[in-house]
Amino acid sequence: IELDGGEMEFFNGWAWGNWTADELIDSADIIDEIRFVSLQYVLKWKQLMGREKDQEDIKLIDAYLSNNKR
Repeated sequence: IELDGGEMEFFNGWAWGNWTADELIDSADIIDEIRFVSLQYVLKWKQLMGREKDQEDIKLIDAYLSNNKR
């Protein structure tokens, strides 16, 4: 699926992690009443996947989280 010139992936589950669906839902960021998996979990997932295509995302997420500590 392509939105505004970018790509988006959809999965029906999140393998490669030691977390539950409840944990992901409970810690989700809510934007316009829609839940999104928090960047901390997205970062962990991308690191665990170890895909070359995720390396730039990992750098960007790391930088964002470093500059926006909660």
